[in-house]
Amino acid sequence: MAAVSVAEAKAKFSEIVDKAGKGETQVIMRRGKPIAKIVHADAVVVAPRPQLDVNAMRRHIERLIADGAPIVDSDAFLKGWKDEQRY
Repeated sequence: MAAVSVAEAKAKFSEIVDKAGKGETQVIMRRGKPIAKIVHADAVVVAPRPQLDVNAMRRHIERLIADGAPIVDSDAFLKGWKDEQRY
């Protein structure tokens, strides 16, 4: 994975696109931090998932139980949240 500055990316855009077309990921940096990636069109890009806040889920479950909501299987409840990407 090659990293280039924004200025370098502007100057060498065609070259960067050619490299990405050959499968090489190109990262564009601004002030030393990555801001964009150029990848091959067929590349599989997976977005990062948010970190699971277990304590927030526990508090929510405790509130549901206190309100009288029936929770038969907590594992199934949490799996449902995960499947729905609610965390």
